Amino acid sequence: MLFRHSLDFFNDVYVTISDLASFLGRIVGLWQGVPVRSNDKFIKWIATAKDIPFGAEIAPTLAQARDYRTLLNHSSQNAAYDWGTLFDRDADTTRVYLFGAPSSKGNIPAGSDMRDNGSNEWMFCAPDERKVTDALFAPATVMTLIAGMQPLDDALSTCTLEADGGGSAPWMAAQSTLEDELEKYYK
Repeated sequence: MLFRHSLDFFNDVYVTISDLASFLGRIVGLWQGVPVRSNDKFIKWIATAKDIPFGAEIAPTLAQARDYRTLLNHSSQNAAYDWGTLFDRDADTTRVYLFGAPSSKGNIPAGSDMRDNGSNEWMFCAPDERKVTDALFAPATVMTLIAGMQPLDDALSTCTLEADGGGSAPWMAAQSTLEDELEKYYK
């Protein structure tokens, strides 16, 4: 059951990355050359995009999630694998890991490492799901910012729930919280 949940989570991450690329790529004039047909290229773009909070820091996390999902779903392109679970004390969670023998040429799947237990097997531990989820918030926040740029009726543009009564944009608090969360991992 845990394996199935892990598979579903990383499939959802992959679809979310694709959706983010599609959304940001459709905003004509805001960015040039947003890759929309390749998650790999989009993640590399995030690493250099100046308007994505912590882009360079979150890109490796998203790439690791993409590599893990690729191994799960494209077994014909990779060596056969088995799976197990381990308890990650640092993250205080149980994680799924994949493992298998290198190919006849000694190749191992992208993102995996050789195990250090003398077994001549590679291992790929599922990325920390909380860290992956937090990494997805950065480009999602940009989407929220873009949606917030749309002109609204003056009566709708002031939020009376704000403490200052000035109607500051609702995403400002969310962005501050996002940056605080991402700093836990990347600062």
